[in-house]
Amino acid sequence: MLLRKHYFDLVTADDRVRIVYAAELSLGPLEVRYVAVLRADPGAPAKTETALGGATEPERSGDVMTFASPALGMDCTLRRTMPGPRVEILPDGALSWDCHTLRAEVTLRDRGETLSGVGYAETLETTVAPWDYPWDELRWGRLHEDDSSVVWTVLEGGGASRAYFARGPELTTGESIPDLGEVALLRSGRIGDTVLSLIPGLERLPGRILGLSETKQLSTSRAGGRAIHETVRWPARA
Repeated sequence: MLLRKHYFDLVTADDRVRIVYAAELSLGPLEVRYVAVLRADPGAPAKTETALGGATEPERSGDVMTFASPALGMDCTLRRTMPGPRVEILPDGALSWDCHTLRAEVTLRDRGETLSGVGYAETLETTVAPWDYPWDELRWGRLHEDDSSVVWTVLEGGGASRAYFARGPELTTGESIPDLGEVALLRSGRIGDTVLSLIPGLERLPGRILGLSETKQLSTSRAGGRAIHETVRWPARA
């Protein structure tokens, strides 16, 4: 089993959000590549568009990363201004979280419209099926303020709780999830009904992954920064 997922995001000065996913899943005879974009604008409900196939790997040259999806009518350029760490959450490459772009200046062209703002990018790679993870809950987020950035992953339950925070290329200690106020709900529901709903062969995946519940939000910090963050909960084991 191999899952490699790239994530990029952008928040504009007027709170328009774009989140892009590009992933490749190999699970026995099931081979799937897909790209998706979540579009959220103030005063309108957020929508997710998914396309199967196409390129799933961004191009990287130094501090510049580019990605394009003709099927979704979008392309983006991220100019990294702050790197983040690579974290081996599970040993021997079983679960790797690469926060290679903790902060970036982003330009994204979306169906002929150009958006610019501050963003973030990461790559997650796992050889362990997510339904076999020991955890019950994941809390993830990234916050950009005028003079600082932070990203976090907090995993709880299953006797394997752990927390990771970074404000630059190294992990930090003594941190806690920032106090955040909600600006907008970006997505909520079971991922089998939302982000994975168009993927063929979905019925082959166990209920513990299809039943994952996700709540994703755009929030503001006390200093006026913007955070994209989520809570994911696994169903109880049978």
